[in-house]
Amino acid sequence: MSTLYEIPTRYEHFYQTMMEQNDGEITQDLIQTLDAIDEEFSDKVEACCRMISELRSRSEVAAKEANRLVAKSRVHGNKADRLAQYVKENMQRMGTKTIENGLFRATVSDNPVSVDVTDEEAVPYEFFVHRDPVLSKTKIKAALEGGDEVPGAQLVRKTGLRIS
Repeated sequence: MSTLYEIPTRYEHFYQTMMEQNDGEITQDLIQTLDAIDEEFSDKVEACCRMISELRSRSEVAAKEANRLVAKSRVHGNKADRLAQYVKENMQRMGTKTIENGLFRATVSDNPVSVDVTDEEAVPYEFFVHRDPVLSKTKIKAALEGGDEVPGAQLVRKTGLRIS
């Protein structure tokens, strides 16, 4: 049994050999052999399509599970943050800077100075970060389809496999 990759080569080789040996005459044996190769190829493609379908299904399940785990991680992180805030507030109310026990040491300390922007529109322009421009393929496509010339870009049509 041949691999999917080998079948087209085998088909071409067999066809050329038979055509050379029979002076281009298509015999019943040639037709039967070519039909068998076609059937084998069709079976291989069907098996590959089944595997593609299975792998895409597994991919969807994995993506959903990943999203579920990310959401669960976010919930745990938020709970930890709230609990840490609760401990800090109560330590501050008690006037306690540090508590040590057998496993942990909790310390309330001053963080480095940070900026709190209260009115973004009032902040001068010089303090804004300017991002590098991002290429818009949608705009380029529209321009090219409208007949404009865009240096460094062209419309191309690629092929793809659709399985239904």
